[in-house]
Amino acid sequence: MSMLSSQGFAAAPTAVLHAIGPATINGRPVIRSATIFENDIIQTADSTASLEMDGAAVLLDKNSTVVLEDNELKVICGGAFVTTLKGLSARVGNLLVKPSNQVARFKVFRGERSVRITAIEGELSVLQGNKSVALKASQWLEVDCSQCMQGTTLGAKADLQAANQGNNDNCGLATMIVHSDLGGAMGTGIAVAAIPILIELFNGEPMSHTPMSPDHP
Repeated sequence: MSMLSSQGFAAAPTAVLHAIGPATINGRPVIRSATIFENDIIQTADSTASLEMDGAAVLLDKNSTVVLEDNELKVICGGAFVTTLKGLSARVGNLLVKPSNQVARFKVFRGERSVRITAIEGELSVLQGNKSVALKASQWLEVDCSQCMQGTTLGAKADLQAANQGNNDNCGLATMIVHSDLGGAMGTGIAVAAIPILIELFNGEPMSHTPMSPDHP
C-alpha cells in the first residue's frame, strides 16, 4: 500500500520511534516501534522512548509530547535529549534552539510554566525574534513560559496550533540567567549519566524498519 500525505502526495518517513513503554502517535498506541512522518504528534506516558533519524537521535522523557518537522523538533511538553550530526534544532513555544555547528548534544525540558535548555556538547544559539543568547557546552538557562497542555492529543494539537500561530510567545529571554553548573541542570528531566538505552545514528543510511505510523499504514 502506498504512503500518502494529507496533501495526497507520497509521504516519506522522517524517523523511527522505539517505545520502551506506553506511547502514542496521533493518539494511537505504539507497540514497540513505528515509523514517524512529518507533523505526527508523539506522546510518551510513564516511560521514555527514542527517535532515530538520518544523522540524529532523540531520547524522549516520560510524559512528553513532541512533533518532528523538517530538521526541527517541536517540544510541546516534557523533555528531549538530542544528539545530532546534522544540526537538528528544537523549538519550544517561540524559542528556537539551534546548534552553532552540525554536531551537538543538548537537552530541552518544558515544564508546566518554564523551559530549561542545556548545552551538553557544542554551542547553542537560543533565538526569540531578534533576541539571541549563546550557550557554550555545560551552560544552561531557564525561562518562564506559557503553560503546556500535556495529557491529551487534543491538548497537544491546540498547543501546536498556538505555537504555529505565534500565540504562545510568552517564553521570555529578557529575565533569563545563563548558568555554568551543568549538575544543576540535570535535576529536571533526563539525566545525561542515566540514559538507559544506546541510540544508533543512521549517518545517511536508509531506514529499514517496516512498522508505519498509524496515520500512514
